[in-house]
Amino acid sequence: MKKIKTVCARDCYDVCSLMIHLDKNNTIASVKGDPHHPLTRGMVCPRSAKDGERLKKNRVAAPFLRENNGYKKIEWEHGLDLVSGKLEDTIRKHGPGRVLFLNYAGNTGLMANTFPKRLWNAMGATQTDGALCSKSGHTGISMHYGESYGANPLEIPAMKLLVFWGFNAAVSAPHIWHLALGAQKKGQAKIVVIDPIETDTSKKADLWIRTRPETDVALAYGVLNQLIISGCADTAFMEKWTTGFGCLKSETAKWPPETVRQICGVSSDKLQLLTNLYAANKPSMTLIGYGLQHCANGADQVRAVAMIPSVLGIHRGFFYGNGSAWLMDKSLISGKPLTAKKSKIIQQVAVADHVRQGDFSVVYVSCMNPAMTLPNQHAFQEGLARDNLFLIVHETHWTETAKLADIVLPAPTFLEPARRRKCRYR
Repeated sequence: MKKIKTVCARDCYDVCSLMIHLDKNNTIASVKGDPHHPLTRGMVCPRSAKDGERLKKNRVAAPFLRENNGYKKIEWEHGLDLVSGKLEDTIRKHGPGRVLFLNYAGNTGLMANTFPKRLWNAMGATQTDGALCSKSGHTGISMHYGESYGANPLEIPAMKLLVFWGFNAAVSAPHIWHLALGAQKKGQAKIVVIDPIETDTSKKADLWIRTRPETDVALAYGVLNQLIISGCADTAFMEKWTTGFGCLKSETAKWPPETVRQICGVSSDKLQLLTNLYAANKPSMTLIGYGLQHCANGADQVRAVAMIPSVLGIHRGFFYGNGSAWLMDKSLISGKPLTAKKSKIIQQVAVADHVRQGDFSVVYVSCMNPAMTLPNQHAFQEGLARDNLFLIVHETHWTETAKLADIVLPAPTFLEPARRRKCRYR
C-alpha cells in the first residue's frame, strides 16, 4: 500500500502531520497520524480520519451557474468568462471598492490562502481585517511582546505546571492535551484550568478555578499582585528584559484578594492557591484559549494573562498561537508591496451590515463559509438576496454559502492536486 506524507491545512492548534494510505487504484484507503511526528504521534481527529470519505460526498465537481431555482453545470471556460466579465464591468463602472474579497481560514496553507490574495491586492478590491476569531488576542499580546508567538507545545513534557486559561484543549487541541495528560500522569506537571464552565478539560485538572465570564483581567491582575507582594516576582529578570514594571506594580496593587473575589467570584483561598502553584512550579506554561478574547475586553484579557510568565522570569511562557514565530513575510507573499493600489479594509464582524447596505456589487468567497460563521446572519443573507449583488463562491463542497451563490467554482481539498485545465484567458 502506497503512503504519502502531508500536513492538515485546517485552522487548528495542532496542525497534524498525516500519513495517507492509497490502495492499488490510488484511492485514499485511510488517513492516519504520522507516528514519528513529536506532536501528532499517530493520532488524528475524527474529521481527518474521515477525509477519504469526505472527498466523495457533497462535492462541487464542476462549475455551476444559478438558473431559475437550481443550478446548471457549465464549462470552466464559460465560468471564468462570466466571473472575469462581472469583475471587469463592476470595476469599470464603480471602481474596485465595489468588489469584496471575503476569505478566512478554511485552508490555512500559504499557497491556498495567502498567495491568491495577490490578485485581489493588485485589483484593489475591498478586503476584511480577518478579525473573526483570534486577532484581538494577538494584538493584545503584541502590545507587550512585539510578536504574539510564545512557548512551543512540544515543551509541555518538561513543564511542572500547565495552566489552561479559557482553553478547552481536550476538545479543541487533542494532541496538546494528550501531551499534558502524559506529563500529569507521570507526576511531572500539575494541570490548572480556569474557565467559567465545567469542560472536558476541567474534569481532568488538578485544580479548576471557576470565574465569572469576562472577568479574567481582574483575576490575572490579582495573581500578579500576589506574586509581587509575596516577593515571588523575578525582579532581576524584569529589570534586564522589560520596561514599565513600576507601572505594572502600581496597577496590580489595585486588585487585592477581596476585590478579585467581588469581581470574579474566586475566593481568596483559591486565588492564593493559584498564586502558590505559579510560584512553586517552574517552568510553567500558560495556554490561552481563543475563547478568552471573544468579548468586548478580549484583547485586555489575553494580554493581562500573558504577562504572568514574564513576572515569574519565564521568557514567553504562554501559548496562544505561534504563526508569527516563523517570520514569514505574508505581506510579500500576498503581493501587497507589489501594487500601488490600496485595498479598502472593513471589519470582518461588520460584513453583514455592509452587504445589507448594498456596499458591494460583487462578493467573491474563498476558504470560508460566511453563511454559517459571520455574525448577524439575517442581515448577511438579506444582503445576498439583492438582485444587484453577484455572489461567486470558490469551494470544495456544497456549503450553506455555496447554495446561495450565483456561480460556484470547484476547488480541490488539501488532499488533492489542483487539476490543470486548458482554457483561454483574456
